[in-house]
Amino acid sequence: MKGNFTCGAFIAVPVFICVFCLITACSTFDVPIASGQGWSGPETRRNVFPGGRVRIGTVKADKGSDWNSLEREIGGLLPLLLLERGYVPVEGGADYRIDTVVIEREYPSGWTTKRSLSTEIRIWKEDGGAPLASAGRAVLSGKKSLASSKTLTRLLKLALSKALAGLDRSAGPEQK
Repeated sequence: MKGNFTCGAFIAVPVFICVFCLITACSTFDVPIASGQGWSGPETRRNVFPGGRVRIGTVKADKGSDWNSLEREIGGLLPLLLLERGYVPVEGGADYRIDTVVIEREYPSGWTTKRSLSTEIRIWKEDGGAPLASAGRAVLSGKKSLASSKTLTRLLKLALSKALAGLDRSAGPEQK
């Protein structure tokens, strides 16, 4: 009898562990995750912005659903990200205009569906002819979605950083 109990326990414990792992792996627990971020422009107290004045131009989102709210979120994030980099978002009298396009595409990869996310930022001079001054692009592939504010902010920051780096190289201090 003692040997049978040990053999039964020897089988039951691993089976219980496997079932427990399977149940917890396949279920989704609603764990609240909170994160936050603050922005401040350089020298905001003295109104000194080294970058120049920027007007937010076109914001387009190409996503399967709910692209309208995505465009609103991008329109709200861009001024904050620009202030962080030393550029003043204005409605009129700007030195530059920023156009933004974000795209989310789904594609099959084996048994799963993955996403390709891209963010493109184009910076145009606002002097009539509006030649392209600089551009930046950020791409991410995998399971992430633009519906995640964290992912969207990360992509916008990276694309904006690339675009502004090109702008900083092309414009001398006397042009800012």
